[in-house]
Amino acid sequence: MKKPRNPTATDGSVFRDGDDCHFPPLRLPKDVSARIVGPRVGERSPKETEMAVTVDVVYEGDLECTLTHGPSGDRMRTDAPVDNRGRGAHFSPTDLVGAAMASCTLTVMGIVARDRGWDMKGATATVIKEMGAEPRRHIAKLTLAITLPAALDEKARATLERTAHTCPVQASLGELTRLDLTFRYV
Repeated sequence: MKKPRNPTATDGSVFRDGDDCHFPPLRLPKDVSARIVGPRVGERSPKETEMAVTVDVVYEGDLECTLTHGPSGDRMRTDAPVDNRGRGAHFSPTDLVGAAMASCTLTVMGIVARDRGWDMKGATATVIKEMGAEPRRHIAKLTLAITLPAALDEKARATLERTAHTCPVQASLGELTRLDLTFRYV
């Protein structure tokens, strides 16, 4: 049976007709790079422009990339996961989405806790990322288990649990991704 035409395949593109559901690219040349760049001045409000961050990404070959955070110079690598033709030697890009959600959630909670004088130090988050294949490869579910200090009173707990749902990463996820947050106090 012939595979359906890949809607992203064009003359000269890196995609082929008949590629799998997530249309993986052919091997790209080494040192292909991309930049995630904030908007140009004037395209957005001054406040939005002020919040823009640049990340440089270099494709190193063998499905690995090096990412450089513009403001700090921090670097990290990604690799495709084993179930998607990679070696799983580093975080996958979708692993980073789950990690970003967990980190972001703890961060917004930490901002509220600090503003109110509540001690949240030692709080932890564990995220489980589950992938889906239909209608294309995507993050199907992120399960986030947050553990907070038992010393927090009921008011603090209620406020922090509400705050956990205000994470900008969560707000940026699409309708194909289900979120499940739980809270534990120890």
